[in-house]
Amino acid sequence: MEIRLLPENRVLRKDFTGKAEDLVRSLGLRPDEVILLRKDKPIPIDENIKNEDTITMVKVSSKG
Repeated sequence: MEIRLLPENRVLRKDFTGKAEDLVRSLGLRPDEVILLRKDKPIPIDENIKNEDTITMVKVSSKG
């Protein structure tokens, strides 16, 4: 799987099949701090993703 991390503009490769939430946690991130995109469309955190997918993770922050 190819994972693009924004705004750092980093690309990671990882073997993974399962829930998007588990992928996020495996990278040391919290599900509430990223938006996940597949083919430029947002996907829910409980979506199943496959090793063949390309996922973009956009880190979001709140300056409350």
